[in-house]
Amino acid sequence: ITHPDDLEADLQLLEKLLAGEIQNYQMEKRFFHKNGSVIWALLSVSLVRDNEGVPMHFVSHVQDITDKKRKDEQIKETLDIVSQQNNRLLNFAYIVSHNLRTHSGNFQSLINLVNDPHTDPEERVQYLQLLEDVSKQLNETILNLNDVVSIQSNTGLQKIPVNLSAYINKTINVLAGEINRHNAVINNMVDHSVEIKYHPAYLESILLNFLTNSIRYRSKDRRPEITINYTNHENNGVLTVCDNGLGIDMDKHGQNLFGMYKTFHGNSEAKGVGLFITKNQVEAMGGKIEVQSAVDNGTIFKVYFS
Repeated sequence: ITHPDDLEADLQLLEKLLAGEIQNYQMEKRFFHKNGSVIWALLSVSLVRDNEGVPMHFVSHVQDITDKKRKDEQIKETLDIVSQQNNRLLNFAYIVSHNLRTHSGNFQSLINLVNDPHTDPEERVQYLQLLEDVSKQLNETILNLNDVVSIQSNTGLQKIPVNLSAYINKTINVLAGEINRHNAVINNMVDHSVEIKYHPAYLESILLNFLTNSIRYRSKDRRPEITINYTNHENNGVLTVCDNGLGIDMDKHGQNLFGMYKTFHGNSEAKGVGLFITKNQVEAMGGKIEVQSAVDNGTIFKVYFS
């Protein structure tokens, strides 16, 4: 007995065969076995006509391909797993290079400020405290990276409850050196009670990428200002990161904005992987990312949490 989901396709081909539109047809379809199980078969059908062209009978050949379909499905599942693991490996490599490089750069900036002869004693104490904070956050980053390594062989990424505002503040502290160097203003408007379920290493990487990009692509004509908000939209949380930087020509670059190795401002330090990885990470968490931007009018990124 033909599986009901395959019946319509079979009947359509049969009608074409009877109408003389085709000489024969072949299709893969499912049948119900007498024991109740579903089997796959390769069905080949041709029509025998008399000398007047009147249909006489069908010649059908049915070949059991159940084992082949199972093996094909196993291969597909294996390729899907390999693809997922390759994506995670790419994410991990980026997290290691980007997150640790950010910590390293911040250490260097703070050390330079501490050693600057123009730094007064009170400021030096503050910078030393920031160094201690960055050291603690670096240790947390390494722990998060260890967690990423431990789940590489799994198909799912573990989400745990994290305080969004606290993570944003941690990211601001990590970037304290760059923020001070460029006199940037970061407004964390996210309520301290907001909690989301997310993978810590991914959240840290996403926040670091947004903030470092906003600082890197700042306008020379105004003080860099970044505002971070959180709202609810159709039962989903939305993180908004808004800056007053150089902006992006969306008509020209919008389709390639999240492409691999795509850069838009001629910055020699740009590698063109940050937004690609960020989008990949957001989607791996079941969310989506949107962007609004205009040249010399800043950029707004929106991350929708599932």
